[in-house]
This record gives sequence, structure tokens and C-alpha cells, in this order.
Amino acid sequence: MALFGLFKKKKAPKKSSYKLSRSVGLTTAVSHHGWYQCVHCGKNFRKGDIQIDHIIPRSKGGTDSAENLQCLCKLCNQKKSNNMQQTKVDLKRRAKQLSQMKKDSAKKEKQAKKAAKSKRH
Repeated sequence: MALFGLFKKKKAPKKSSYKLSRSVGLTTAVSHHGWYQCVHCGKNFRKGDIQIDHIIPRSKGGTDSAENLQCLCKLCNQKKSNNMQQTKVDLKRRAKQLSQMKKDSAKKEKQAKKAAKSKRH
């Protein structure tokens, strides 16, 4: 009976969510012609130089959702590590940023529909 434990199926290792969180973080971040701003120090960086930070660290139960991701420069991200002192402020800022992005997107969509309608007539 003890031998059966040796033949149990091994669980597949979890895929790294680094690429997923980077993709979500960059697509939901405000970019000014390819430049991203560090939300802590305010400096601008190119896409390859900005890091995506989990506001609530994964080590403390954070997810890869857009609401939990923010752009930080390498230095600010290293300083923050998995410290949660600024978490409340960062989450409020991120929620406000995502809300504004949704409003802007809806506004653009409305303008596009209006333009398409005026072309027909």
C-alpha cells in the first residue's frame, strides 16, 4: 500500500505570470507616445525600462489584475520590495486612473460613432 504513494501524478508547475502581469500592466497604464511614468518618483521611462509592480505583493496574496498593477522605475520598485506602507494610496490612485481610462475610452467610442453617422448622411 505504501508504494502507491510513489505513483501519484505530479502537479504541473505553475506558469510564471510575469509576462501576463507585464502585459496587463502596460496595456492599462497611461503611455505618452511610448513613455511610461513611474507613479512614485514621476520620472518617465521607455517601455523596456519600466517595471510592473504588484501594489499588493503576490507574496501577500496580490493578483495580476489591472487594479493591482502599477508602473514603477527599477529603483522605486526595489525600494518598495514587498512593503505595504503605500498600498492604500497606490490602490486609490490606480482605481482613479482606470476609471479615467474607461471614461476616455467611452468618450472616444461615442465620437467615433458620431463621426461614422455623419459620414453616412
